[in-house]
Amino acid sequence: MWTTRYIPRDPILVADEIQYYMGRYNVTNFDFQDLTAVVKRSWVIKFCNELIHRDLSITWQMPSGTRSEVMDEEVLDLLYRSGCRALAFAPESGSLKILGEVKKRVDLEHIEQAVSLAVQRRLKVSCFFVIGFPSETLFTLKQTGRFIRKMAKIGAHDISVSKFIPYPGSKLFLDLQRSGRIELNDKFFISPIDFYNRDAESYSEHISARQLYWTMIIMYSSFYLTSFIFYPLRTLRTIYHAIFFQVEEARFAKWLVDRLYVRRKWKLRSSNSSL
Repeated sequence: MWTTRYIPRDPILVADEIQYYMGRYNVTNFDFQDLTAVVKRSWVIKFCNELIHRDLSITWQMPSGTRSEVMDEEVLDLLYRSGCRALAFAPESGSLKILGEVKKRVDLEHIEQAVSLAVQRRLKVSCFFVIGFPSETLFTLKQTGRFIRKMAKIGAHDISVSKFIPYPGSKLFLDLQRSGRIELNDKFFISPIDFYNRDAESYSEHISARQLYWTMIIMYSSFYLTSFIFYPLRTLRTIYHAIFFQVEEARFAKWLVDRLYVRRKWKLRSSNSSL
């Protein structure tokens, strides 16, 4: 994870492990948290073919984000045939300037193509974005906003927008620490689970914490509005499943379930306990 060394497991052994869990625990669905699950084209093809050959009848996902470089018609067809139903890409930003500065080697045009091909093959696709990098400006945020709307038009099902948090040991972390922008206190270590707060720290030299918060809200809103315009039935179906079955098929559905059920139950329990 922290170096450029890459050692994949034998896909046959991974399939063996899946089959073991199926027999021992009756598992039928698997999440792969590996961020580099499809870096090597030959590996993912062999893995998918192994699952298809064994006819395991499972479903599996890659929800944590994966690379898009090897995603073409053949690979995506095999992913779906082998049981894969959802995956995520992490373009991080729609600005080439920001991508270059954070050394994110990603081809935005290829991500567009990969998302489009995946959606055509009935795969549920999510995209991850980060805003508030140290050199972030209003212009680079607008570029990311445009790219997010483009993902909605292409057919991406969901997005995640979060504020930049410097990872200890990374170059950006060390730069911010040297400049006095970071103090290793409780507030800093809590920040990774608090970046949706409107007052959460902004490490950008040009954008305030409040500006980042409202930019995040606007990005989510514009994505879901664009999705509704281009895919109204899909959006209405997601709302229906959230309201009547508490199924969270997108982040806005999670928000809806939280407001309708989770917080409501919590308030009822609080009121009953106070009686």
